[in-house]
Amino acid sequence: MKDIKILTENKSNVFDCIVFGEIIYDIYNNIPQLGGAALNYSWHLSQLGIKVLLISSIGNDDLGKKALEKIQSNDLISYSITVSDMKTGIAQIIGTVKEPDFIINEDVAWDKINVPSNINKFHAKSFYFGTLSQRSKFNQNSLKQLFRLKNNPYKMFDLNLRKNYHTKPIIEYSLHQANVVKMNQVEFEYIRRLLKIQSPDDLLSIYNIHTILITNGNKSVNLINSETSMTALPPLSNPIDTIGAGDAFFATYTACLLKNLSVDQMLSKSCEIASYTTGRKGSIFDLPRKFKNL
Repeated sequence: MKDIKILTENKSNVFDCIVFGEIIYDIYNNIPQLGGAALNYSWHLSQLGIKVLLISSIGNDDLGKKALEKIQSNDLISYSITVSDMKTGIAQIIGTVKEPDFIINEDVAWDKINVPSNINKFHAKSFYFGTLSQRSKFNQNSLKQLFRLKNNPYKMFDLNLRKNYHTKPIIEYSLHQANVVKMNQVEFEYIRRLLKIQSPDDLLSIYNIHTILITNGNKSVNLINSETSMTALPPLSNPIDTIGAGDAFFATYTACLLKNLSVDQMLSKSCEIASYTTGRKGSIFDLPRKFKNL
């Protein structure tokens, strides 16, 4: 079976954010839960009124069909999704949903994400990508095509490191492309040793990054750029499922950035919504109205 490209019938080629990356079902206690960093991020952006173009791939199977139906139910998410003869991606969660680890299956649909043939007609204010989606050469080449677009000034990079699915060249290449980078404290310590740097300021100067966000669970978030260095304390919460909280945080930060909120507001809103998501099961759900007005 040949790959089939499915495009939305959207009437506009102008988006707030183009998102490239994986659609994955997280499997915990044999129950599949729709997610993947790119889809989680897209969903939360849409909850905040942001128009999204999601570029991804699913399998021609039941999980893929259910994922597509969910995406189609969202008026603010347009999509260019390849329906592949490979299976829809899954990730087995080991540990707990509060402290998860993942066994991610390989040679699946999202390892082969095609770029829309008419991509040059699309315009966006921002572009999102992560590390995990670059584990295949096919996707690395797709991303290079997208990086040639000059009409999305904010390049939002999620350093979502997973076992065996990142290399030093991929990390360095991504840092050179990005101007806003999100990572957690463990990931920062890893790249600090890998890249032989001393501090986040080194990342700013070496890779010409504008802003770095370092999350540390429910303890703190650090924002570092050339103008300021700030620490925010997330609201107290009773977490039951932390999967996708980082995606919610980064999506909220992006929405606030696009809406020109102050740095204080961006951090406060991002922490508030991320904390709220940890009290909910799953990553794909509707936010209460009180959170949607930024």
